[in-house]
Order: sequence, then C-alpha cells, then structure tokens
Amino acid sequence: MIKIIIIVGFLLGFTQILSAKELTKQELASVMSVITSYLLDDSSSSSEPRTGKAYYVDAAISGISYECGTESGLTDSEGKFQFEIGQGCSLALGSIHLRTLSADELSDGVTIFESDQKIAAFFQSLDWDANPSNGIEIRQEIVTALIQGGISQIPDNETELDAMVEILLERIPSLGITSVSYARATGHLIESHARYLQSTSNLKMTDINAFTQIAVGPVLYNVPVMAKALTYAQYQLPPLSNAEFNALNEEEKYQVAIKLFGTFFYGVKPEILKQMMTSSSFISDTQALFDRTNSDTEISNVESKLQYYRGGTSDDWLMSIMLARMYHMQPGKTYINRWAAYILAQSILFSPAYELDTVYTVDAINVYASLARDFDAGFSMQWVTFQHMMTDENWRRFRSSEDNGREMLEIYLMDFDDNHVPLAAQALKNWKLNRESNTLVVTLDENYEAITDIFSGKTIRNGTDFYSTLVLQTDFIATACRRLVDVYFTSYTEIEKQNVVDKLIASKPVMWTDILKQIVYSKEYLLNSYKVKSFEESFFHIAKTLDWHPKERSFYYISRNLNSMHPVS
Repeated sequence: MIKIIIIVGFLLGFTQILSAKELTKQELASVMSVITSYLLDDSSSSSEPRTGKAYYVDAAISGISYECGTESGLTDSEGKFQFEIGQGCSLALGSIHLRTLSADELSDGVTIFESDQKIAAFFQSLDWDANPSNGIEIRQEIVTALIQGGISQIPDNETELDAMVEILLERIPSLGITSVSYARATGHLIESHARYLQSTSNLKMTDINAFTQIAVGPVLYNVPVMAKALTYAQYQLPPLSNAEFNALNEEEKYQVAIKLFGTFFYGVKPEILKQMMTSSSFISDTQALFDRTNSDTEISNVESKLQYYRGGTSDDWLMSIMLARMYHMQPGKTYINRWAAYILAQSILFSPAYELDTVYTVDAINVYASLARDFDAGFSMQWVTFQHMMTDENWRRFRSSEDNGREMLEIYLMDFDDNHVPLAAQALKNWKLNRESNTLVVTLDENYEAITDIFSGKTIRNGTDFYSTLVLQTDFIATACRRLVDVYFTSYTEIEKQNVVDKLIASKPVMWTDILKQIVYSKEYLLNSYKVKSFEESFFHIAKTLDWHPKERSFYYISRNLNSMHPVS
C-alpha cells in the first residue's frame, strides 16, 4: 500500500513535469527507468518479517550452534536463535548433530522442548556451573574439548556419559562439570517444563518425536505430565445446584452443609454457616471458597504457626505437623490439594501399608508430601501415579518384582489374571528392594525381550514400560473411580456404584482432584449416600466449628492414637 501511494505521487509529479517541460527521449527514458526499477524492486515492499526467533530449552540452553537458512550462530542465555522463515534448522554442538527442525515446526516465538532423556543428561552434564536450574550454559571451551576428544555423538548410556565427562576433565581439569544421571536429568526436565507451562502464555511446543499437545503440556514416556482440571460444567456426575439446595427444608440444608464441610475436613462457626446457607448461593459460594488461590503470605503464616507444635523428630511428631497444617490452613486450592493428598495416601495411592514391617510411618508422610507437591504443580493423575509406583515408598510395600507387578495390576487395573504376574516380573526383573538399606535398586541388567501379553495391543520390555503403559490403560481411570466410589458410597449396591463410576468416567477426568471433587459436590453423594464418618471428618469439622485452640502436644497425641488405629479409608 505504501509503495502504491508513493508511485501515485511520483506519477502525479511526473505529469506536472510533462506539462511544464518537454522532455527529450533520453530524459524520458531515464525517468521511466527510475519508475521501473522501483516497481520491480520488492525488497522494501513486504511488511512480513523474513526471520523469526525460537527458543531451545531443557532449561534455556546457550552455546548450541544453529544453521537456519540464511541465519546461523549460537543460542543465547534464553536459548534463543534466529531462523529464516520458510526454511528448516539444524542444531549441533561441536561435531555432534542434535536435531533437524523442518520449516513446519518453526514459527515466531515457538519453544522447542528437549525431551530426550539422553540428550538432557548430556546437556546438564556439560553445564558450566553444574546448576541447570539457572539455565544451561555450554561454553566454547567445552565445545572445543569435545571436538579435540573426538566425541561426535551423544553417549548411549550413563556409563558412556561418565566416560565422556572424565575425558573432558582430563583435558581441562578446571571445568566444574559433573556427570548427571538419567533419573536426575528427567526430574529436572519435568520441573523445568512445568515452570515454562505455568509462566508462559500462549506457549507453543514443538517436538514431533516425544511431545504432543495431550492434556496441556509435555508427554514423557508417553505419559501426559500436565493436566487442566475439569470445570464444574464438565462434570457428568451432576453436582448439587443452588436451586436444589434452596429447595430443601432447613434441617436438610444443615445436613447437607455439615456433610459437605465435614468431608473436606472443614467447619465454621454456626452463625457463619447459617449466613452462608441463607445466601441463596451456598453451593457455588462453597465451590468458589475452595477454588480460590491461597496466597503466599497466607501459607507462610500457617507455616509460622506450625513452629509452635514442633516438639520432636519422631514419626508421630512429623505426622502431627501434617494434621496441624490441615487445621490452620484456610480453604483454597492449596488446601484442597493437601486434603486430596491425605485421602489418596490412605486409600488407592498408599494404603494398606502400615501393617507391613518394611514400611516406615514416615513413608506415608513422604507420599502425602509428594502428592501435595504434584497436585500444586498441576500434574496429571497418570503422571502422579506413574511416578509413585517407582518410589522407595511403594516398593517397601511390595518388595519383589513379582509382588510389585501383581499388586500394581490389581490395585490400579483390577487385573487379577495370574498369567500376567510372571510377565510383569520379567519386565521388572532388574528392580528390587535392597534388604539391608530397604531402598529400591534398579540395575542395568534389564529385560530386552518383547512382552505382548499383558496390555492388549502394547509391547513392553522393562519396568518403565510396564508402569507407563499401565497408567495409560482405559481400565486405569475406571479403577481409580471405582476405588474412590467404594470409599464414599459404602451403602450403595454394586449396580448403584457402577452407575456412579460410569458417570465419573464419562467426564474424562485427568487429575485425581477431578474425581474427588466431583464425588463430594455431587447430588448423589450429598443427598443419597450414607457412610460412617472418618475420625478426620468428624474431628476437623467440630474443632473448626468450635474455634478450638490446640495445645502444643494436642496434634501429637492425635497423631499417635491415629497411628495405633491404622486409619485406612
């Protein structure tokens, strides 16, 4: 458009010149040449940029060389590189080719996530300050040492990675680099990608080999890591509505309100409860109350209060802090995540466990804390469970490859086929609980034979395959729903329970809280079900209603007595 305006102005001016002066043929040719060259020169006509920028991250990775059409150079401290639009890119480190990106994978502002565990461990092992949390800086000295050492490909395993780092340190002893294990590298990948997802708006992700847009983020070992919670409108187990609550008589309203708050381990003074119930929006107000964000200041104040109860380091003292936190924290997302972690640690994700000699009381505390952190991070229920099955805490419950494989199939899939047990044991043959240290050991002599008869249409070989494929089975969601329906609908018949399960499955839950909240807010649970209240449901509701002021050792005594009761939901 700008060029057209200029040309029109030029022609108008040219017309005036012609009217004022008769040009010679030579002068006319010269003027026409100027106009023609301007029309043919398109170098300034396009408003579209010829280059774009992209970002290469595990954490941001600097020092990677790139060639992208006419653009080339090294990634900067943000992992940023320039590319020519319409052209592909090649990324390398010294003589090592890392990856090729097609033009279709590149758009301005795209983030290229590195998801390969071998490459991630390689990068993190070369990080100049050995601290990938502040970015991965690969300096030219390291690149030169790689070239001089004849290293032209990514190490295939941890042994080769260790040998590579030793070679580099022999050449440059002053390097601060250190070999990073695959497990540690993967852990950093997960945390780093979660931060990117939470901090970047309109994030674009490209990795055709390992990452897809399942759920709301990356996929590792084929398991979706992040998830977005269902909205209430997506619930297929219908929640009790404000109108339905308002239609109840006063006694029924109190029963529902007390049941709802008690299930969430919550309570308020009677006058406040009455005020909430007469607002005409009790249900939606309660949902908003528990959906709000607990501020950092609020959480910090709670943690400060907990210092009052820290009287020792025994298991009962540690558990008492967990209970005290639930008492002092106000409703909100952080509160719900801790409530959900508490419920799940005493049901499908850890219990029964206290009765086993190899299980420590502190294991339950660790599982609870891990679940709470995972829920805060927004991890999918598949990823949470996948991680949990590979922990020391889980393996202390089921110590052999055969026992662990059997129990995981039974707990999470309700698969009681004994023919599957030896196959699961084969996949887990290099996983074992060390009898002396009571910790999980995974050796390198893993199974390489294809196992096709456990999961229909799926081939697995090793323990990671077994666990990741397990949580991707359709029966996993169905079993998770059924296990929790058994907890909250104890008075229902098998047919009634299955009806509830079918509705939960139809909502396509992606987070553990999707199932728990859907149950607790449901009309089915609040109006029609009956179950004996747990100690926690009664205690927290009464204590908070009465605005109880606990003593220094109050929660210690509660914890000790609960421990002796083995409170399994």
